[in-house]
Amino acid sequence: MALYSMSGCTHSYTYMPIISANGEVKKPGFLCLQEPTGEFGPIVTERMKEVLTDELRVDASNTGKMSKDMFLNEFYSNGFLPNVSLNSIVLLDSFPAHKDTDSMKAITPQEYKHLKIRVIPPGTTGMIQLCDVFYF
Repeated sequence: MALYSMSGCTHSYTYMPIISANGEVKKPGFLCLQEPTGEFGPIVTERMKEVLTDELRVDASNTGKMSKDMFLNEFYSNGFLPNVSLNSIVLLDSFPAHKDTDSMKAITPQEYKHLKIRVIPPGTTGMIQLCDVFYF
């Protein structure tokens, strides 16, 4: 009987789309892949420069989950805000990197003063998280 490591058989990732209230998928989507060192090696980095477009941004972490810094700086500041109107809402699950609304507000430009940030309650992701119910 061979023994296999679970981590050798599975990979984790996080995909963060930006979807408007009318169902329009905005660009770019954000994908965070699991890499043992938390970053891509030089060959993968070069290859991604050739194949990625403005429709998808890809990063890596050692868990496959977005860190708080990656979420705030890559997804929220560089992806979400440039793609929404000044009077929008961001609806997030209660993953720790997402629910620090004070940090989000601190980096939100003043012109987005009507932006609403909402976090759905823990334990309700599978029932009401829009991406789980509709998109995925």
